[in-house]
Amino acid sequence: MFFHITGLPCPGCGLTRSCISLLHGHPLESLRYHLFGPLLLAGILLMVVLAFLPARVRSPIIRVIAALERRTWIVPILFVLFCLYWPLRLAGIFPLPV
Repeated sequence: MFFHITGLPCPGCGLTRSCISLLHGHPLESLRYHLFGPLLLAGILLMVVLAFLPARVRSPIIRVIAALERRTWIVPILFVLFCLYWPLRLAGIFPLPV
């Protein structure tokens, strides 16, 4: 939809293929599709694992993750990097997937 409106590939173009490549055991191919694919897959896998853990086990882990996010500002930093990565891909520095 983004492409049809703007004529540009979306910032997340290649994320799905990146995750699938990593699941198939092709880490370099995964990074070629999108540098943030492995991070996305790690986050999804963490959420799936946590969803199946009992609440007494899951809650302390979630508190540790939340504290880490607050202390390190990791989420805003990743967001800024993600936003900077897109124009670099459009400029051909990090080529878009074919």
